[in-house]
Amino acid sequence: MSNPFFSKARQVAELTMIPFYLVGGPLVGFWIGGWIDQRFATTPHFKTIFVILGAISGMRESWRAVSQMSKEQ
Repeated sequence: MSNPFFSKARQVAELTMIPFYLVGGPLVGFWIGGWIDQRFATTPHFKTIFVILGAISGMRESWRAVSQMSKEQ
């Protein structure tokens, strides 16, 4: 039997991660894409692609967190 306080605290902790998912994905994509563009002189092609992929990844992870929380309730 789980403690309701810890259940709610875990939900709050997981939901507060959503902004980090939404910002972190594109930032990592920006960094990786910038490194590849600098290495191969293809500015801004890879940076754009990786920022878009990072944004999609962040949205997907946010959606997963919200849907998991709604299943538990």
